[in-house]
Amino acid sequence: MEILENIITIIQVFVSIIVIILVLLQDHQSKGNIITGTANQSGSMGASKDAKLARLTKIFGLVWIILTIASGSLILIVR
Repeated sequence: MEILENIITIIQVFVSIIVIILVLLQDHQSKGNIITGTANQSGSMGASKDAKLARLTKIFGLVWIILTIASGSLILIVR
């Protein structure tokens, strides 16, 4: 069971990093994102990019929540 805990923890760390990157890539009120420093000036194409980033952020956020619950439940079951 300890191996399973370690695997879940490693996956959770990777998902956390992905969520952080996705949040940083999103534009905030069209002033540009933090990583590239560029403003969204591509019109409708930028809107679809933001929608995709928002959707990916929601998906990876949900995966992170599920992994957190699974990790906590596994720790309670084992100990």
